This record gives sequence, structure tokens and C-alpha cells, in this order.
Amino acid sequence: MSFRRSGKSGKGEAIAQACVEAPELVPDVLGGATGDHVNYRRTGGLRPLHLLCATHDLPDIVTALIDAGAEIDAQNDELESALMLAARRNAVGSVQVLLAAGATKGLVDLKGLTAAQQAAELGHGEVVALLEAE
Repeated sequence: MSFRRSGKSGKGEAIAQACVEAPELVPDVLGGATGDHVNYRRTGGLRPLHLLCATHDLPDIVTALIDAGAEIDAQNDELESALMLAARRNAVGSVQVLLAAGATKGLVDLKGLTAAQQAAELGHGEVVALLEAE
């Protein structure tokens, strides 16, 4: 499986694709990536960090994206942040990494819900506890 593409949008799309289809390859695909690449926006404003947090709980890969310059609090077109997507998925490890990296707990989506409120609606008690801790 090859995710190597040239150009800013090509490299960004390769990273985004790897985040969904083969996240274990993300560190390799990130080689030489800049903030523009790791913050590439797909349709709907989805960035690689959003895609990863919505589909997997892989704290090490979340860390790799953040270290490469991913904007932690970037919001998609629905105003969802990576923290919200990880909270909805009950991705405890990813939530912990995002919080440790300084993700903002108080962002709200288009429905006016925070990550904690979204997690609570889905019964994700451990994530809610993390998000409500000081």
C-alpha cells in the first residue's frame, strides 16, 4: 500500500489516507511533512488528526501528528475538534494525549455541545471523567 504523493495537497492527502486506512504507516508517511501537510483539509474540513481520532484510538500516532505540527484545536465544518471526535469514539488514550498536549475542553460544535457533553450522551464515563477533571 503506497501513500506517497508529491505536492502539498498530495502529501497532505497521503497523510489523511494513512490515518484512516493504515495508521501504523503514519510515522513513515510523515517523513518531511510540514504543518501545511499535517493540517491538510479534506471535504468537510476534516484534517488528518480528525480522521485518526474519529476512526482509531492510537495515542502514539496522535502524538506523532501533534509533533509534526497538527493544530490540536482545529475544527471541521461541523465545528468538531479532534478532542470531540476522540471523546465520541471513547478513545481514552487519544483523549489523554490531546489533553496533555493542551487541547481546549470548552470548544463547542454546531449543536452547542462540548466534548464532555458528547461523551456523556454516549455513556462514555471514563472519557467524561477525564474531560471534567481539572
